[in-house]
Amino acid sequence: AQDCPLQYHLHYEQPNADAVALKMKDNHRDRGQASRLGNNVHDALEEWRRPDPETGKTPKPSFGRLMRLYEEVHAKRETDFPVYEDGKRMLKRWFDRRGREPIRVLGVEMPIGSAKAPHVLETGVPVFGFIDLVMEHKNGTIELVDYKTQRLDITQAEADNSVQAGIYLAAASEWWPDRPLQFTFDLQRHGTVTTVWTDERLAEFKVWLRGQWDSVLAIDSRDTAKVPATIGKGCTWCAYTDICPTAQNLMQNGAWDLIVPSME
Repeated sequence: AQDCPLQYHLHYEQPNADAVALKMKDNHRDRGQASRLGNNVHDALEEWRRPDPETGKTPKPSFGRLMRLYEEVHAKRETDFPVYEDGKRMLKRWFDRRGREPIRVLGVEMPIGSAKAPHVLETGVPVFGFIDLVMEHKNGTIELVDYKTQRLDITQAEADNSVQAGIYLAAASEWWPDRPLQFTFDLQRHGTVTTVWTDERLAEFKVWLRGQWDSVLAIDSRDTAKVPATIGKGCTWCAYTDICPTAQNLMQNGAWDLIVPSME
């Protein structure tokens, strides 16, 4: 919503048949290989970390079990063979570096409310989503982990200023007000990047987020023509440029390639 209100709007609300068709095209297997790979790796790791429902204990770390889970999720959400192999290499590398040590798991895919019943922060902003992994350290620190399969690494500065980290920590600070918290990006292709926010910074973030929420509410999404579009790098892979008034105007005036270079 912050990057491009129009793309956000069309992704969640399709006002006409053209928008529906473009979303279906965007979800086609040929365009979604990276997304499918990410989902498969996520699902395998999350199920592998899930505590036993009867004992509450996390199963002993086993690479063989992790591979079996990856094969199971891949059978339901297939990818091309090179992409499938890429996932196996990622999981092998991740297990060798970070998967052998047992951890205390508090939750897997822990929900932050839901779309119909979001968690409402103390500032009145509704948020929802799922935290890939929540674990507890021996010193009492609660760590929120988000798995990433992207090719680009995440810098410490990016993690320290991540809106996602801020939202997760804001919700967790209201669930566990007296516990130390940290948020970690666990990048399967790289390593981990952890950020810790002070209470003062979290309070400031919540105020800022309230301003962003008010801006979203101020947009009249009933009329797509009134929803602003933001031109930028995201336009290169956006599915909705064919019906985006701003993008079409630039194309017709011959300025599109100056702003969004061709990927060819």
